[in-house]
Amino acid sequence: GSSPVTPSPRTLGRLLAATGAAPLVVVLLAGGAAAAPAPSSASTGDGVVVDVLRYRAGTPHVQSVTVPDGASARRLVDRLDDDPGVAVASVETTYQLTGYRLTAVARPAAVDPLIGRATHLAAVRAPAAWPTTTGAGTLVAVLDSGVDPNQPDLAGRVTVGANFAEGGDIGEHGTMVATVVAGARDNGVGAAGVAPGASVLAVRVCAPDGCPSSAIANGITYAADRGAAVINLSLGGPDASPVVQRAVEYAIGRGSVVVASAGNYGSPCAPGQRDECGNPVEYPAAYPGVVSVSSGDAAGAQAWAEHGDTVDLSAPGSAVVVGLPAAQGHRYALAAGTSFSAPMVSAAAALVRSVAPTTPVAAVESLLRSTARPQSSWPAGYGTGLLDVAAAVAAVRSPEPVAAPLSTLYSSLGGPSSWLGRPVSAPIGLRDGGVVQRFSGGLAYSSPATGATAIRGAIADRYARAGWENGFLGYPTTSDTAIPGGAFVHFQGGSVYWSPTTGAQVVRGPVRDTWAALGWERSWLGFPSSEEIGTRGGGAVQRFTGGLVYRTPATGTRALRGAILDRYARTGWENGFLGYPATSETPLAGGAFAVFEGGSVYWSPATGPQVVRGALRDAWAATGWERGRLGYPREEERGVPGGLRQEFAGGSITVVAATGRAVVTYR
Repeated sequence: GSSPVTPSPRTLGRLLAATGAAPLVVVLLAGGAAAAPAPSSASTGDGVVVDVLRYRAGTPHVQSVTVPDGASARRLVDRLDDDPGVAVASVETTYQLTGYRLTAVARPAAVDPLIGRATHLAAVRAPAAWPTTTGAGTLVAVLDSGVDPNQPDLAGRVTVGANFAEGGDIGEHGTMVATVVAGARDNGVGAAGVAPGASVLAVRVCAPDGCPSSAIANGITYAADRGAAVINLSLGGPDASPVVQRAVEYAIGRGSVVVASAGNYGSPCAPGQRDECGNPVEYPAAYPGVVSVSSGDAAGAQAWAEHGDTVDLSAPGSAVVVGLPAAQGHRYALAAGTSFSAPMVSAAAALVRSVAPTTPVAAVESLLRSTARPQSSWPAGYGTGLLDVAAAVAAVRSPEPVAAPLSTLYSSLGGPSSWLGRPVSAPIGLRDGGVVQRFSGGLAYSSPATGATAIRGAIADRYARAGWENGFLGYPTTSDTAIPGGAFVHFQGGSVYWSPTTGAQVVRGPVRDTWAALGWERSWLGFPSSEEIGTRGGGAVQRFTGGLVYRTPATGTRALRGAILDRYARTGWENGFLGYPATSETPLAGGAFAVFEGGSVYWSPATGPQVVRGALRDAWAATGWERGRLGYPREEERGVPGGLRQEFAGGSITVVAATGRAVVTYR
């Protein structure tokens, strides 16, 4: 018999695996059998898979390496973290398509005979946008289980792209998602997609047992490189994948709007139930810059849909008319799940891009959020409201006048033909006499203290996550400034630097001061590749492409790199016997050194990095350090009968345990 429209756990399991996207819920076709849930771990009897991401000419590429067990995987990841040719390595994550149910629908003979059943179209006001645009000329990539290019509502508008997943083609889930995006209208079958004139790029990243993170990452890169205006990810899981996050950042940098479903496991867990419930944070929907979509309509928010602070907005997720592939006789059905909420938002983004193709990713996300209709009956966690397609298209089509404090800056940038584009919102008054206005290409700010500035893209996204002008960064003090290899914006409370390989990272306080003294991104430290990470004793560390910067109240701010940093890592970083660095790396004649709380590390090309500490270091210092006859240390301390000895290029030092006396022997 027919299944109810409201999805329940384990109806189809998590069909597709690791894209880092949130799981989808879909209602099974009547009489369909539930698929067994895929394992959530990448560990199998055949070993553990490690994803390895490298950049080639600025483009991320992911390869998978299989090792025997978890311990081997951890060792490999640790080694690869120190490899300058590897951007990131992590144990493979497997995501799933959000489970779903389908209810069969009869197909009467009429023009778009099921258009009356497609209540989601009216709910998001899609038909009201169609006189302006249907999305013609805009490409939406559907990264899923495959799409049937002969499905009647998609015929002639699907490009079958690369297949990154092993196993046979499923196609059911991906075909349904594609019809929600771009199903044709007025063609005598089915209903219509939200963007009925858009084209679909079908990229297969999911096999029957899930969606591997490597397949998703490579699929995202593939779609971005082929000019996809929007990338739809109706899949996900609770585990983050660094390689998928890097691919998302790459796609956003290339101008692709990335949309993902938030997942279908928002309901509380029953006694004894551990998964497919409890409202976990789902990836890739939770990644910065991804448009995260939950499910709700005018009747209320869907309790089963995952929700929380990472959700941007919601769209209907129940009784959505979808088309099925040839294996199901090209029939139509009603589907439920955030798997089908996300493609409505993807289609809305495609319509916006069709009207204003150069609208930056951050501006599209902002536009969708700001034009969504707030729902007073919804609880918190479902974003800014219900998707309003017509309002989004109208906002990008009819620009607002530019605020007076911003007009000079706007003109100096080049007006509508500049990267800032056209104004898409009215000016908004802010604290301390400030004003902000949204443009198709970014945001423009003005305040009495900072003047007029303009920001965009990934830097604007990071600024948003910091709380805009009310967060710790405060107002921007410069506009988005291009530099070799990236861009930056300075703020009252710090800076945000961006490059294609590192994404947008905040750097501030003493760490920024130290970095600035070295020469900013032009120095050997390069671009920041992380933000500050708290360490013991009130300290912090921040990664850069060329090294690390440590900050503690006791030792100040110190920068390390290269072989000295590698040796420090092998001691256990700040938690090892060396403790925190007390100096930055300091060049010497023929080498370099850094002093730590528990000793020093000296390096030369002939000797490599060697730790010298305690009484041995004191005795060496008395001989003139590396400038004396002993030269650089060539080995580290070792136990000998009655004491400790360390070898140097020009001799050795032995400390007698009983007396503490140091004996220097020259060669």
